[in-house]
Amino acid sequence: MLDVIIRTIPEFFCHEAENLNAAEQQLKYSSKSTCLYLHGMITDNFSKCTELADISMIKYLIQFGIIFLASFLGELLYTFLDIPIPGNILGMLLLLLSLLTGLLKLSMIEDVSNFMLKHLPFFFIPAAVGLITSFSLLEGKWTVLVFIVVISTFIVAAVTGITTQVLIKRRKSDE
Repeated sequence: MLDVIIRTIPEFFCHEAENLNAAEQQLKYSSKSTCLYLHGMITDNFSKCTELADISMIKYLIQFGIIFLASFLGELLYTFLDIPIPGNILGMLLLLLSLLTGLLKLSMIEDVSNFMLKHLPFFFIPAAVGLITSFSLLEGKWTVLVFIVVISTFIVAAVTGITTQVLIKRRKSDE
């Protein structure tokens, strides 16, 4: 009985993935590859399924490579041009300019970018560890540091709120 259920579930989801409309093609691809992978595991047809999984992995590696390349180019600019802006910020600016000029399409980095944004708190761990190791340098400067953090938090909240309001008004005027 359990064997029948295990064989039926992937076939059902694969059938459902085939019936999606054109607006859901990206979801169709990921659902279809997952379903085929599960179905292949059950029916011992690994070749087709691993092929689809490899294509998906390569897509993510290419997207990560594009983001890494922008960061690396920013570090090169920082090193060779002696610009007083950190290399990672220059890399983000290069990535932004590439997106704005159309050199890069959002779809070329969207999946990995969403993954990184989803796990953003994880990327703050090295900064927190660095702050803890530099604890002795911060002695006697806590008042100034707390003041800067509070003021910058309010500035970021205000700018974010104003930007959101402008974008909402613009979207309503377009409709």
